[in-house]
Amino acid sequence: MGAIIHSLLLTLLGDTFFNQSGTIQRGAEAQDGAGAVVVTWADAWANVRCRISPQGGGERRSATQKWLDATDVALLAGNYAADEKMRFVVGARTYEILNVEHDSESAMTRLTLRTAR
Repeated sequence: MGAIIHSLLLTLLGDTFFNQSGTIQRGAEAQDGAGAVVVTWADAWANVRCRISPQGGGERRSATQKWLDATDVALLAGNYAADEKMRFVVGARTYEILNVEHDSESAMTRLTLRTAR
């Protein structure tokens, strides 16, 4: 994100622009009794004010596999040190984080997301 956003503008936008809240979660891997890897998720940041917008995305195919592109973008009010190993949960919807960007003023974080299956 190259735009410069004054922090007062974010305060004025408040709940009108950032009309949802979500949770950034961090995964931890462990092994179950059979030796299979199990991921448990814990909240890193809860009640994060955000705005979710559709990215478009779609389904891509090759001769041997099929995958989904980015489905949504989340603009977060604040600077969050999230990374691609984390996930973002908004209501009943869970997203994989594909990319994290911060603005030049450390006032917002932009997450490129894909709906988790």
